[in-house]
Amino acid sequence: MKLPESRIFAVTINIEVIILAIIFYIRQSLISQGGEKKQLNKSKLFILGKCISSLLATITCVSLSVLSVVTLEDHKKIHLIFSAFFFLSILLYFIVSDIIGKKVIFNVRTFSFLLPYLTIVIVIVYISIIYKIFGNSKKKMKNYGAIMQYIGSFLIFLKVMLVGYDLPPSSIVVGSLSHVKTK
Repeated sequence: MKLPESRIFAVTINIEVIILAIIFYIRQSLISQGGEKKQLNKSKLFILGKCISSLLATITCVSLSVLSVVTLEDHKKIHLIFSAFFFLSILLYFIVSDIIGKKVIFNVRTFSFLLPYLTIVIVIVYISIIYKIFGNSKKKMKNYGAIMQYIGSFLIFLKVMLVGYDLPPSSIVVGSLSHVKTK
């Protein structure tokens, strides 16, 4: 039986999932509002982009929640599968939502726009170099894999922080009694 302290990580990550879900909701709402203003809601490509980004946002939140609850010690394969789903889905979400966001009203800065691509390239290059240097040495690959995970996590966190600067000033009705202002 696990001690309560071992679940602190899962609880804090699930709080992060809630915060990410709110950020995704605000971003998707602003994309929809911008699409209405620019009359893009009838465009099949715009609708497809919104659907894909909504699906990726959902996959991101679910996979982050599952990988936090199912630890590496509990079930290694499930944890690593959902870890891969999380990293891939959040990077693809930012790529897709930045593209459709730029079509509407977002002022996505160049660094913010390129950051998901940069993260993917850094991960691929890093893994390739480490694999070439250390081959099949599991212990060293595990250590350097953890370092790569931290680098990738930092770059994703940086992109999430930059989202606030990319969003246009707007107000979104969350419920009948409250308003959320993005700026």
